[in-house]
Amino acid sequence: MALTKARVLLAATAFGIGIIGYATHASQPSDTFPGNTFGRGPGEAFVQLFLWKWDDIAKECEDFLSPKGYKAVQISPPSEHQIGVSWDAQYRPVSFKLVSRLGNETQFKSMVSRCKAVGVDIYADIVVNQFAGPWGGVGIGGTQFKDRTFGDLFTPEDFHHLPGDTSTNCGVDDYTNEWNIQYCDLLGMPDVCTECPATQQKIADYINYLHSLGVAGIRIDAAKHQAAEGLQTLLDKINPNLYRFLEVFVNYNEAVKPSEYFKLGQITEFGFGFNLASQFTNPSHLKVDLADFGESWGMMPNGQAVVFIDNHDSQRSDAPLTYQKNELLYVMASVFMLGWNYGYPKVMSSFYFSDTQEGPPDVSVHGPTFTCGDGINWVCEHRWPAIANMVHFRKTVGDAPITHFTARHGPWWKKVVTPTSQHDANGQPYNGNILSFCRGDKGCVAINKQSLQWTVTLQTDLPAGDYCDVSRGDGDDCPFVTVGEDGKTTITIERMSTVAFHVGKRPTSAVKMIANDARLYNQSFVLAVMSVVGVMLASAGVVAWVIRSRKENDAPQYVFLAA
Repeated sequence: MALTKARVLLAATAFGIGIIGYATHASQPSDTFPGNTFGRGPGEAFVQLFLWKWDDIAKECEDFLSPKGYKAVQISPPSEHQIGVSWDAQYRPVSFKLVSRLGNETQFKSMVSRCKAVGVDIYADIVVNQFAGPWGGVGIGGTQFKDRTFGDLFTPEDFHHLPGDTSTNCGVDDYTNEWNIQYCDLLGMPDVCTECPATQQKIADYINYLHSLGVAGIRIDAAKHQAAEGLQTLLDKINPNLYRFLEVFVNYNEAVKPSEYFKLGQITEFGFGFNLASQFTNPSHLKVDLADFGESWGMMPNGQAVVFIDNHDSQRSDAPLTYQKNELLYVMASVFMLGWNYGYPKVMSSFYFSDTQEGPPDVSVHGPTFTCGDGINWVCEHRWPAIANMVHFRKTVGDAPITHFTARHGPWWKKVVTPTSQHDANGQPYNGNILSFCRGDKGCVAINKQSLQWTVTLQTDLPAGDYCDVSRGDGDDCPFVTVGEDGKTTITIERMSTVAFHVGKRPTSAVKMIANDARLYNQSFVLAVMSVVGVMLASAGVVAWVIRSRKENDAPQYVFLAA
């Protein structure tokens, strides 16, 4: 839940040392969500289209997400919510009707169907821990709520309450107390009794109905505010084929631990974004200890983690990297995330805001005017080429191992298991602001966080040939790098940018012929210039000899130069 994290996000002091991961995952049970066995992470990535309307999402699936290879879209909560202009009104439900400011049920069904038709799954954000409050009112679909009663869905008995008094409850105010976190009202919102059988059945019916419409997965909002045992019995009532991941954000010394929820589904690994961002925002921190970035940094097991640089909550609080704070570093960190072999990556797609409570733009993305990246309405980070093209990179490399990792030597207390190098193929040392790695014989990434160009020779295991630099483009006329027969390639990376290439994207033969013709033309032009210069120099030399001879012999001399 958004406002909770705004109060308790105290991770700023932990960015550089990974305290989030080490504090929350030190004890990890072996039983994990069995659904992970069918795979979410290797070769896959999804996007959060935050507060996009259903019609816009449907068109985005068809026009962009499917061609780029995105596995799924995380949509905002689809159920009826309280009326309000703030973004978090969407996270204050009043019923399970499929009507919201994002669209009605007909539009919702159309979106799911259209996205599914082009191979893009829908993950619905589910808010079932708390309902709107503490005041009464009317929901956006007309549902009346008052005094812990919500239409004909829930009565005061369906919420946690003080002994003998269903009209009130304690408030969440002690994050070192698990019971307080999970049984008291959060920010005045009535806390749903998610372990009560009757309430569970209503929630399960809602989720199963979404699945019947074609929804492929769910994100359970504010899962840490629900006891894992009660949540388990609730999830036992939903279709087991429905993918699920849970939002579990905790700070240092909190009572609730993400490991308690491992058996329920994949878990949001907030430590990934905080730890990775600290390496990019701090000077000279791209070091060899990143070769084992993941579980060895205290984060949860690879197959358990949903990872991201930021999300709708953290970008409004303490996320060290967002589109607002440093766009170039944000892109580089995102390229690393999508190229790396840890977790199931989620790409954030935001709207522009200056106030942390500001609601979404009134205009559509795909309206009469396309409003992505206009500086006013929708940011659309998922469309930035260096990020979008890495989705296909990830699909291509799959579960290939990290190889040829090269970066600066890290601190002595970091024990790196993965074999690494500190020099490029030409012996040039790395300085902590440049980094490169490959994914077996499938693809390679190089990152330049310097203020100057970086020319480097990389050792790869890719077959000889030309490969698109997908950081800059993936069209038929893409800029490309050439790998030699020895597996080496020499590339120049612009300041504060990346290069990425993989076997799944090569320039077309026609483009390569044009490029080769250009090279031959350039070579011929250089040879021609050299020939002309040579003739001119020779002529000058002959003329000088003639002048000198005339002076010496004091007699006219005639020299004829052959054409």
